[in-house]
Amino acid sequence: MRRVFLALPLAEYFLSEITSGLDRIRSQIPEVKWERPEKIHITLHFFGPEPDSSLPQISKAAGDLTRKICPFNLSLKDVGYFPDSRKPRIIWLDVGGETQKIFALQGELEKNFARLGFPSESRSFHPHATIGRVKEGRVPEARFPQLAFPSTSLRRMDRIVLYQSRLESTGSQYEILETFRFSQIAPPERKPA
Repeated sequence: MRRVFLALPLAEYFLSEITSGLDRIRSQIPEVKWERPEKIHITLHFFGPEPDSSLPQISKAAGDLTRKICPFNLSLKDVGYFPDSRKPRIIWLDVGGETQKIFALQGELEKNFARLGFPSESRSFHPHATIGRVKEGRVPEARFPQLAFPSTSLRRMDRIVLYQSRLESTGSQYEILETFRFSQIAPPERKPA
């Protein structure tokens, strides 16, 4: 069994900005377990443990869809918190730009995987990149500062990645199993009937 997920690999596009932004934030709250910059991504579908026999189905569905998708532009902007900023458990980066396209991509992936019998995500999709986790009681509410992350310029997203996640004593380790590139050709414009 492999623990696998499909994601947009933000670190491949924004590594220097994520690294410098996290360096500034880390010093403000050392009690948070911060993610390594090279792991930052937006999860599009988490499968969980899957047998190797499921991987060809996952690859075919992802590949068939991404061949129909055109690249789109995203930026990183604000810091967000789950469940809220007063007592957060998860600290994340928000995205700007052509966000409707990431919603459309994720929605199509969900439909395709549901047709193949893979369970859908239980929560509604909210595109975000987790950058830190706050352990219960580690940071007193009164000490939690408002964090700022400088907005980035737009970058062209042109692929998604199937990752395997291994849980180790040092945290999760990600291995790229397959990369699915978007089509480089925009679809023809529809003429009104």
